Amino acid sequence: MQLSKYDASISRTTEASTGNRLTFTLVIAFIFHAMLTIGINPTITETARRSPSPIQVNLVREHVDEPQGQKLLKEGVSIKPAPQSIPSSEEINHSKNQETPSFKIPIAKKSALVPNAKQLINRALAMASSTGEIQSELESDEPKVRHKYISVNTKDYKYAAYMEAWRAKVERIGNMNYPNKAREKELSGNLSLDVSLRQDGTVKEINIRRSSGHNVLDEAAIEIVKLAAPFAPFPTSIKNEVDILHVTRTWKFVNDQNFSTQ
Repeated sequence: MQLSKYDASISRTTEASTGNRLTFTLVIAFIFHAMLTIGINPTITETARRSPSPIQVNLVREHVDEPQGQKLLKEGVSIKPAPQSIPSSEEINHSKNQETPSFKIPIAKKSALVPNAKQLINRALAMASSTGEIQSELESDEPKVRHKYISVNTKDYKYAAYMEAWRAKVERIGNMNYPNKAREKELSGNLSLDVSLRQDGTVKEINIRRSSGHNVLDEAAIEIVKLAAPFAPFPTSIKNEVDILHVTRTWKFVNDQNFSTQ
């Protein structure tokens, strides 16, 4: 079967087109292969030229992240300390030269130990002794007070005579002022009384050396002495020897009506 002219023309055109495409494809493949061999990447170069420079964005967190070491420990990762290099002698000397000068801080002296009770007592005694010595020195410059004690056993005439006059006055005043309470209660008793007299016969002090056992009688004896005072001044013979004369007597309250001293 024979083809028409029209069909023959189409067939030739088709063959020509197919040949041209094949040739173009080969040329492109050859060019691309050559570019790869030389090392030129047209796509990357073009992309790099067209793409804008990147913008770096830093996100700041408001909370503080855990230290890397703690985070790794929580995740079960063991941390091995980095080996420390031993510094050389030159580095040590250089570090010493750069050290900050040291300042000496004065250390307060230790306070004295607190004395115990025994030490305090010893100190107090020492102070008292020192005070006593000073007092003795002061008193040594003053005239010493001369004391004399007399009683029923005194034999010296001048003292015995003075005491007899003193006794007579006390018994007279005592019987005149016998305590009514003692009469009402029919009290009897003995007491020892020490009466100290000055040179002018006035009473310096009254001391009960032994009580009668009844306050009424003890108080009555003291009251009798006050009523009988003052007594006679010391005679010159006594005044030359004594400043304070102590008369010690036993006072007797008998049968709720009689009073005497011995």
